[in-house]
Amino acid sequence: MFVAGLGAMAGLQGRSAQRASQPSVDSRLMHLPIADICNHGAHWMVPNGAGRQLQDAPIGLADVEVAFENCLYRISSRGLPEQRRTALCLLELAGDACADGDDVWCVDALRRSAMEVIPEAGRRLAASFEPGALPRATYRSLDQLRKDVHAEFSGKSTYQDAMLALEIELVDRTGLGLEGLTSPLTVADLMQVLGEKDSGEVVGATTMDRFDWVAKDEGLKLGELLRSIGQETINARPEDYPEDLGAELANWLGRNFPDDPAVPLTPHQRRHVLRLLVDHINARIPQRSSNAEATD
Repeated sequence: MFVAGLGAMAGLQGRSAQRASQPSVDSRLMHLPIADICNHGAHWMVPNGAGRQLQDAPIGLADVEVAFENCLYRISSRGLPEQRRTALCLLELAGDACADGDDVWCVDALRRSAMEVIPEAGRRLAASFEPGALPRATYRSLDQLRKDVHAEFSGKSTYQDAMLALEIELVDRTGLGLEGLTSPLTVADLMQVLGEKDSGEVVGATTMDRFDWVAKDEGLKLGELLRSIGQETINARPEDYPEDLGAELANWLGRNFPDDPAVPLTPHQRRHVLRLLVDHINARIPQRSSNAEATD
């Protein structure tokens, strides 16, 4: 019933808000307008069987609708066709329904159903095309994937919060004045100032050690964020990225971001996180210079 309810929800995209209508005596829960369901409290009495005996049905579709819309919004910048966005979000909601419940067989049931539904959908889709060869995929490299997802990656609040935390830690530990910068910083500049300063706050811990602790914490979040966006993009765009690019992405992430809180930050990972911070800081310099010229 959950899958059928989700299928009915596909029509919600782009539809204006519904007004509640009179309850239907011959409709099952999955066929009722969302507005009807939401406006009648926590439960709806729905007909059950030919004898129209009523049973108390728990309402969960209001939460599903919100999650569905949130998913559509989250992936809206990826330029996917409408049908693909709908299908991917419905699949995500189906997985969440299993993960959030207490039915230990839910995932297996979902997998078995998918193994039936997906091939059949493929056959129906292929039959709808004119005779002839289907278009072939033109695959992009990992470097191109990173460029393709960077705007989404750097626009997330997780990324912005990480840059702010790293910037505050850098200024606190080194006293470096970032507001007066008029020329771009380099990773070498930050490495030098971190190496020269020693807070002395912790015995046996240098300024670089202290910065590394924050860089590792934020790097863990950044690596997971980029992994999630990158893998979702690979899965969602089979015309652009080969399926095995996910393994290549995972190897690249392991080299450039920390992935284990118990393992110290490597020098290469430190430089990569610093590169992101440098780019974030330098991006403000042209704007600052333009504002200064405008006031002269």
